[in-house]
Amino acid sequence: MKKSKYSFEQLNIAKRLLYLTASIIPLSIAVGSLVALFLWIMEIAATVRWTHLWLIFFLPLAGVLITFVYKKYGKNSDANTSFHHTSKNLQTFFTILF
Repeated sequence: MKKSKYSFEQLNIAKRLLYLTASIIPLSIAVGSLVALFLWIMEIAATVRWTHLWLIFFLPLAGVLITFVYKKYGKNSDANTSFHHTSKNLQTFFTILF
């Protein structure tokens, strides 16, 4: 009986490689489409900004409004986004890292 030129393990590796390649193609198309959409939206935003320069004066009002809405309705989420909590985690991370 003649031995096969390729082992069973090599065929499994080739199948896995083909599967991963076939999986990556739709994912890369989706990510590329989202990036293109983001760039298109950024181009529109830049055009609106340069054609309507008076909008820049409403940015402080928008900041006040966002702060008000966050303080009034986002009280439960304050514990998860506090800077102290984040800085403690980063301090621990960098202590372990270095």
